[in-house]
Amino acid sequence: MKIWLRAVVVLLVLGGLAAGDFSEAERQSLLGELKETRARLLDELEGLSEEQARYQPAEDRWAVIHALEHIVLAEEALQGVIVGMLEGEPAPKTPTDASDQKVAEFVVDRSQKFNAPERVQPTGRYQSLQEGIEAFEAVRKRSIELISKTEQDLRAYRAGNPVLGTLDGVQWAKFLSGHSARHTLQIREIKASDGFPGS
Repeated sequence: MKIWLRAVVVLLVLGGLAAGDFSEAERQSLLGELKETRARLLDELEGLSEEQARYQPAEDRWAVIHALEHIVLAEEALQGVIVGMLEGEPAPKTPTDASDQKVAEFVVDRSQKFNAPERVQPTGRYQSLQEGIEAFEAVRKRSIELISKTEQDLRAYRAGNPVLGTLDGVQWAKFLSGHSARHTLQIREIKASDGFPGS
């Protein structure tokens, strides 16, 4: 596992070791994850040309700009999951179906591949890489504001994940930041592929 990706997993796990109510320390840990994964993605995108951003290693493979669009669409959907939970009733403080560590490791594991749901599939909406970057910056700003401003106990709310089962709000926030780390790794793979245009 790449050093920076291992660091992301450590952040995702350590942020959820404490049981009980959603603490200020846990909030700051989630915010740190969001800021760290944002920085890593932007680092991978920095300096790419439009040709590089649109290069597809194969007809059935995404380009960098497709992966970026998927990150934005999925983050919007994941925000919806968290907001939807918080609009419902708190659940009993029972164990979730997955530990924080399992969530953290699962979401960045590129050895497991899944077909993205149609609603978060890229459709080529961005006319330029910069437009995609601006969309990501906007959606990540909303994620940070959501975690910064919520006064509710994220550990007290639950929603189902199709693979991991029932997760609490903290775990869904970890899934959100980890998802962008997963596709940052995908972007690295695209950039390392044979035929990727030179700068």
